[in-house]
Amino acid sequence: NFFTTLYVGCTDFIGNLGIRDDNDGLDNITDLSPLLQLVTLGGNLVIDGNQNLSSLIGLGNLNSVGKDLTIISNPQITSLSGLNELSTIGSDLQIENNINLTNLMGLESLNNTGKNFVIDGNSALITLEHLNSLDSVGSTLNISNNNALLNLDQFNSLKYIGSNLTINTGNSALETISGFNTLVIVEGNLTIRNVNITSISGFQNIDSINGRLRINVNSNLQSITGFNNLTFVAND
Repeated sequence: NFFTTLYVGCTDFIGNLGIRDDNDGLDNITDLSPLLQLVTLGGNLVIDGNQNLSSLIGLGNLNSVGKDLTIISNPQITSLSGLNELSTIGSDLQIENNINLTNLMGLESLNNTGKNFVIDGNSALITLEHLNSLDSVGSTLNISNNNALLNLDQFNSLKYIGSNLTINTGNSALETISGFNTLVIVEGNLTIRNVNITSISGFQNIDSINGRLRINVNSNLQSITGFNNLTFVAND
């Protein structure tokens, strides 16, 4: 509750905000409702290691984060509901090691990240279906080690990736890649490396990969029917 006490009526906060367990044995962060007044954050927002935090509902009016948004190791969170107004992240978005996170509900309004977007180590994550408004990623999009992830069909607006697209090892339930059909340009490498993938039929509109195209360590891959409009790979 310190935020509303120290910053009465503050809707636009220019600094960093950390929501984290301080390892004092109390695990006492359970409610983010004192942050409901917050609309814009100029710095980093870190939500890290909160053992008893089950909801992000208190962030329901936040529409932009100026720098990084980090959501790491919050074992009770099952969705990102509460971030529903968030449309812009100035730098990195990291969603990592949230062991009971099953979906990304709450990111329906997210339009872009200024730099990297990392989805890694969320062992219960089944779907990315709430990323349908995501238009661009400023640097690398990395999807790795999400053992329950079933498909990547949900990137229905993504057109541009400013560096690498990496679909890496550890997405063990992922058998097909049929999404990314609005993606046009990858400025860096495009890497697909998942042992259980049997088919790749997405990427229907990608035109340019300005790095390498790497499809390897996919021992069960049987067919590639995507990439129909690909005309340029810089370093292949």
